[in-house]
Order: sequence, then C-alpha cells, then structure tokens
Amino acid sequence: MSKSVIMIPAGIVDPGSEMQPITPDWVLSGTPELRSKMLVRSRDWNSHVVIWECTAGRFNWHYSGDEPVVV
Repeated sequence: MSKSVIMIPAGIVDPGSEMQPITPDWVLSGTPELRSKMLVRSRDWNSHVVIWECTAGRFNWHYSGDEPVVV
C-alpha cells in the first residue's frame, strides 16, 4: 500500500471569499464568521482535508463527529 502525504504551504490556498455566520446561539462575544474549503478527500469520503479560518470572536463549537485538528 502506498502512503500519501499532502503538504500545503501557508498562504497558498484561498479558502474562498464568502464568509459564513456561526450559529447565533453559539456566539459568546463578537461577530465571528468562518470560511472553509475542502482541499482533498478520499474516494470513499471517509476522510478529507479542509482549510478553515475564522474572524475574531468567542463561540462554542459543537461537533457532530470526532475529528483531528491542527492549529
């Protein structure tokens, strides 16, 4: 089985220009907005790499499943 490694230098990927509001009930302070873009996914859709960024603010985030996060 071959192993794939994906390396994407910071600043190379534009996650898109459309900002999305965070669910209002989750916001604790500020007006945080997020944007994201899927970079790659497996053929079976079981795994994918997404770039995600958010403007300043405080909010709770509710996950629908387990996921690794790199900050």
